[in-house]
Amino acid sequence: MKTVQTLTSPEARMMQRNAEIAALKAEVIRKALNLDSGRNGDVTEEQLEDFKVTLRKLEAMNSTKTPTQSTLINGKWSLAFTNDNDLLRIGKKRGIFGTRNKRSEGTIDFAVDVFANDDDLIEIEQDKKPKNKMRYEILRSWPQSSETGELTVLSTNAISLAPPKAKLFGFIPIGSGKKKKNPKKSGGKNDEAEEDEEDETEELATYQSLVVSYLDLEMLAFRSGIDDCVYVFLQQDVEYRVGGKKISVNKQLKAK
Repeated sequence: MKTVQTLTSPEARMMQRNAEIAALKAEVIRKALNLDSGRNGDVTEEQLEDFKVTLRKLEAMNSTKTPTQSTLINGKWSLAFTNDNDLLRIGKKRGIFGTRNKRSEGTIDFAVDVFANDDDLIEIEQDKKPKNKMRYEILRSWPQSSETGELTVLSTNAISLAPPKAKLFGFIPIGSGKKKKNPKKSGGKNDEAEEDEEDETEELATYQSLVVSYLDLEMLAFRSGIDDCVYVFLQQDVEYRVGGKKISVNKQLKAK
C-alpha cells in the first residue's frame, strides 16, 4: 500500500478530485434534506439559488460526458430534491374535469431503461420487445401511483419522456396535458377567415424534457429543458428495470 509521500502526482490529483466530489455530493444531500426534498413547495428563491450554486459546482466535476450512452443511467433512482411542481403535484390541475391529483407525500422513484449496451439489447430480444422502445417509470408511494411511458434519447445528454394518455372508461383517449393556443397575427382577410380555427399544441409537463447534468454510480441530476427546474436522484437499485423486472448487471459500471 502506497503512502502519501510515494503517491505520484496524477494519483494525488485523482484522490483530491474524488474527495471534492464526495464532499459536494454530501453537501447537495444535506441541503436537499434541509429543504424537505422541495416537496412542500415553499422553497424560497434564496434557498433554491443556494442549492443550485452547490449543484453547479458538482455538475462542473461530472466525469460522465455522454450519460445517455452509459449504463450508469439505468436502474431505479429515488428523488432527493426537485423544485418541479409538476413532478411533486403541487398546485396543478390534472385529470378528468380539472380535478386535482393529490400531492405526493411519500417517496418518488424514477426508473430508466436506456438500452445503452449489448446486454440490454439481448434482454430486449429475449422479451420480444422492439429495440427502439426505451421506457421510463415514475413510482409514487403515497398516494400510490405509477406512470410508465416511452423514453427518447435526443442527444448524448438529453432525453424526452412521453407519458401514456389517460383513457376514459378504458378506451376513450384523453389528452395528457391541457392545451394552449399558439398566438396568431392579425391584420389580414385570411386571418379573419381563420379566426375560428385553433392551432393548439400540447403543454408538456416540466419533467418531460430533461438534460443530464451529473451522473455517477450514486447520483443522477437533471435540468429541465422546459423550465428552470432541477432534479437530484440517488441510486436505489441498479438491477431494476421498468415494470419491476430485475437483471443481473456488473456492479463495476463504466462511465462514458
